[in-house]
Amino acid sequence: EKLLNVISTATFVAGFIYSIFLLLQLGKVWFFMGLVIFLIALVISLSATFFVRTTPTDKPFTKGPYRYSRHPLYVAETLIFLSIAIAGVSWVFLLLIVIMQSFHIIYAPAEEQYCLKRYGKDYREYMNRTPRWIGIPKSEKSY
Repeated sequence: EKLLNVISTATFVAGFIYSIFLLLQLGKVWFFMGLVIFLIALVISLSATFFVRTTPTDKPFTKGPYRYSRHPLYVAETLIFLSIAIAGVSWVFLLLIVIMQSFHIIYAPAEEQYCLKRYGKDYREYMNRTPRWIGIPKSEKSY
């Protein structure tokens, strides 16, 4: 697990460093498409962070973007990498997305198990109605 954390962090840092040297396609449709995706990711990330900070510590995060995804920060991170890949027309960033998403797929179930132990029934109900990655939540009557 420690090795996975090191590799995951190294991938993120490598992507960040690579993005500094990436030539964005300013003024082209690719740049504006990437910019829109980046702004969406930024809103998701900031609102998720807000709800993390304002939710009582004995309750799971279930509001804001957590209503549509159990892992909105992972979704936002993936969208940020996608926005850079599009704005910079970079195949390298598309490869980094695949690598990062692989780590998200590995980490998400472990995080959910931790939350089940910590929050119990409340988190189980949340899992039943909220998609892991992104989607329309089920109504409370449907589960």
